[in-house]
Amino acid sequence: MFKSIKSKLFAASIVVSSVILPTAAFAAESSIPQPAKDAITGIGDTGLEMINLAWPVLALVVGGFMAIKFFKRITSKI
Repeated sequence: MFKSIKSKLFAASIVVSSVILPTAAFAAESSIPQPAKDAITGIGDTGLEMINLAWPVLALVVGGFMAIKFFKRITSKI
């Protein structure tokens, strides 16, 4: 009996939290000052720029390792 009540309370808390949390998040978002929003957006943009700059470097590193591996494979057969 205790497990049944416990599972019902757990299910009810999930339903209540799924209704209350999005409403609270929306209310909290409206209270964030615009300079703070701009700062977070700027950090996100900077992060995306850094990721975009890292792709060519990553391609060169992976390509270099593959070239070394192929070179070793070819020279071991000679």
